[in-house]
Amino acid sequence: MNTPIQFTDSPTLEGFRTLNSHVQPKMRSLRVVAALLTLIFLLFPLMTRSQPHPPTLFQAYTSQLGLLILPGILICLYILTHYTIKKRWNAAKEIREERVYCIDERGIQVTAASFNGFLEWSLFTHVEMNKGYFFLRTAQNQYYYFPTSAVPNQQNLIELIRRKVAKTKNLK
Repeated sequence: MNTPIQFTDSPTLEGFRTLNSHVQPKMRSLRVVAALLTLIFLLFPLMTRSQPHPPTLFQAYTSQLGLLILPGILICLYILTHYTIKKRWNAAKEIREERVYCIDERGIQVTAASFNGFLEWSLFTHVEMNKGYFFLRTAQNQYYYFPTSAVPNQQNLIELIRRKVAKTKNLK
């Protein structure tokens, strides 16, 4: 590829949320356990019906409130995460600035109103395409991200990434 791939991206809050959900630990197993605990909590009164003196519905639920601790913590973390993402988005002007990307055989040049930077391909450790975005990670866990729809020739970019970055995922 001799011709650089050049495009402009105007970051959005939704894209910033997507980046944060991509970067943060997934906690899938905790979510499964929380869902199971919630299900057990909801079904507990049915499990006590076979007892000679079953507790009232209120007694059955209040005796098992401890099952809702993990689901409650996960819900609080989810709300807190969304609050902090929006707060950071509003506070940091530089993450909302329009960026011009110029990608070639040497690396990636990103230019915006308040910054300008270049990274060689050797500094990228992992590239993934997910949820309509390219996520390019460096060894310092810093990310470049942009929507796949912003790239004029995705196939050329994908081929370049495959040649230059050792670890890739979901590049179609």
